[in-house]
Amino acid sequence: MLYYSRTSKARQDTLHVCLRMMFHLYGPEPEARIELCLRIDLEVQSYS
Repeated sequence: MLYYSRTSKARQDTLHVCLRMMFHLYGPEPEARIELCLRIDLEVQSYS
């Protein structure tokens, strides 16, 4: 995952938590979960 190598530890942790949460909502549909998490991550970055 190239994406992770460019992220800080804190953001990686946030994304991992997000992916785990999304798993409960979406089940085993990785594309939907990852896309949503990356979108959330971009939103978070734009605020900080």
